[in-house]
Amino acid sequence: EASQIERSAVFDDISAKTKRLQLLLADASSFLPSFDVRKSQLTITDLSTKQQAKEDELIPKAKFSFKSKKKNRSTKATPPTTRTASTSTEGLALTEKTDGSLRQNEPR
Repeated sequence: EASQIERSAVFDDISAKTKRLQLLLADASSFLPSFDVRKSQLTITDLSTKQQAKEDELIPKAKFSFKSKKKNRSTKATPPTTRTASTSTEGLALTEKTDGSLRQNEPR
């Protein structure tokens, strides 16, 4: 665990230095010959690719997996509850369905 953290820190440092090289090249590209700029870009890209390959080799990525949820077998299925409300003015009854919506019952 500790060696992976140390390796990760080293590779982060290398990545930061590679980005700094890219910025220096971008700043210097205005006065360098285009051949030298292109050659330097290819060298930096190759260096970055090799660094990423080595990092993938030495620091494997964490594997993603779903964790299974254990069902509690002692829990019994409970029937859906219904509530009845009646209006005093019209004598209508409403019943709440399991999805939360209301259903109007026949007048009594």
